[in-house]
Amino acid sequence: MNLVPVRDPEATWGALVNGRWTGIAGMVSRKEVDFAVSASFQTPYREQALDYTHYYYIQVLKFIIQAPTEKPRALVIVRPFLPEV
Repeated sequence: MNLVPVRDPEATWGALVNGRWTGIAGMVSRKEVDFAVSASFQTPYREQALDYTHYYYIQVLKFIIQAPTEKPRALVIVRPFLPEV
């Protein structure tokens, strides 16, 4: 077995642009590489051009922001029905 690491010159996961795949997805679909290791999302569009393996590691990513100090004014109508009243 001979394994040669290759970097994507576009440095992207891949998108369908003008009927042509870019990035890592493009390299695999054009058979420039045999396979790719990536943290890209499996989408229905990419599934048309690529075969994905099953996930071997699932990580949940969450955004954490500061809670607002004041309720939005848009809630003024439902505010009387909120449990904190």
